[in-house]
Amino acid sequence: MDVFTMVFLIVAITMIAGTIRHWLEARSKGAPGDQEALLAELEQLKERVAQLEAIVTDPRKQLAAELDALGASEPS
Repeated sequence: MDVFTMVFLIVAITMIAGTIRHWLEARSKGAPGDQEALLAELEQLKERVAQLEAIVTDPRKQLAAELDALGASEPS
Protein backbone atom coordinates (compact mmCIF):
# COMPACT_ATOMS: atom_id res chain seq x y z
CA MET A 1 0.00 0.00 0.00
CA ASP A 2 1.29 3.43 -0.96
CA VAL A 3 1.95 5.96 1.84
CA PHE A 4 -0.36 8.54 0.28
CA THR A 5 -3.13 5.97 -0.06
CA MET A 6 -2.75 5.07 3.59
CA VAL A 7 -2.89 8.73 4.67
CA PHE A 8 -5.95 9.28 2.48
CA LEU A 9 -7.73 6.26 3.98
CA ILE A 10 -6.93 7.36 7.53
CA VAL A 11 -8.30 10.87 6.87
CA ALA A 12 -11.40 9.50 5.11
CA ILE A 13 -12.17 7.01 7.88
CA THR A 14 -11.70 9.72 10.52
CA MET A 15 -14.04 12.10 8.71
CA ILE A 16 -16.69 9.44 8.20
CA ALA A 17 -16.49 8.34 11.84
CA GLY A 18 -16.77 11.95 13.03
CA THR A 19 -19.78 12.57 10.83
CA ILE A 20 -21.51 9.43 12.09
CA ARG A 21 -20.72 10.36 15.70
CA HIS A 22 -22.20 13.86 15.28
CA TRP A 23 -25.25 12.44 13.55
CA LEU A 24 -25.85 9.95 16.37
CA GLU A 25 -25.41 12.67 19.02
CA ALA A 26 -27.85 14.96 17.25
CA ARG A 27 -30.31 12.12 16.85
CA SER A 28 -30.15 11.16 20.53
CA LYS A 29 -30.58 14.79 21.66
CA GLY A 30 -33.83 15.14 19.71
CA ALA A 31 -36.23 14.88 22.64
CA PRO A 32 -40.01 14.66 22.13
CA GLY A 33 -40.38 18.10 23.72
CA ASP A 34 -38.26 19.57 20.96
CA GLN A 35 -40.52 18.05 18.34
CA GLU A 36 -43.61 19.50 20.04
CA ALA A 37 -41.99 22.93 20.14
CA LEU A 38 -41.15 22.68 16.45
CA LEU A 39 -44.72 21.67 15.61
CA ALA A 40 -46.07 24.61 17.62
CA GLU A 41 -43.72 26.98 15.81
CA LEU A 42 -44.78 25.50 12.48
CA GLU A 43 -48.44 26.17 13.32
CA GLN A 44 -47.62 29.78 14.23
CA LEU A 45 -45.80 30.24 10.94
CA LYS A 46 -48.73 28.77 9.03
CA GLU A 47 -51.07 31.27 10.71
CA ARG A 48 -48.73 34.16 9.86
CA VAL A 49 -48.52 33.07 6.22
CA ALA A 50 -52.31 32.85 6.05
CA GLN A 51 -52.58 36.40 7.42
CA LEU A 52 -50.03 37.67 4.91
CA GLU A 53 -51.87 35.95 2.07
CA ALA A 54 -55.10 37.60 3.19
CA ILE A 55 -53.43 41.02 3.21
CA VAL A 56 -51.77 40.59 -0.17
CA THR A 57 -54.83 39.20 -1.93
CA ASP A 58 -57.28 41.68 -0.38
CA PRO A 59 -58.74 43.67 -3.30
CA ARG A 60 -59.70 46.56 -1.01
CA LYS A 61 -56.05 47.32 -0.33
CA GLN A 62 -55.28 48.00 -3.99
CA LEU A 63 -51.62 47.33 -3.35
CA ALA A 64 -50.57 47.90 -6.93
CA ALA A 65 -52.24 51.31 -7.06
CA GLU A 66 -50.59 52.38 -3.81
CA LEU A 67 -47.18 51.28 -5.04
CA ASP A 68 -47.67 53.18 -8.29
CA ALA A 69 -48.67 56.28 -6.32
CA LEU A 70 -45.54 55.99 -4.19
CA GLY A 71 -43.38 55.59 -7.27
CA ALA A 72 -44.93 58.64 -8.93
CA SER A 73 -44.42 60.84 -5.85
CA GLU A 74 -40.67 60.21 -5.65
CA PRO A 75 -38.52 63.08 -6.91
CA SER A 76 -36.63 62.36 -10.13
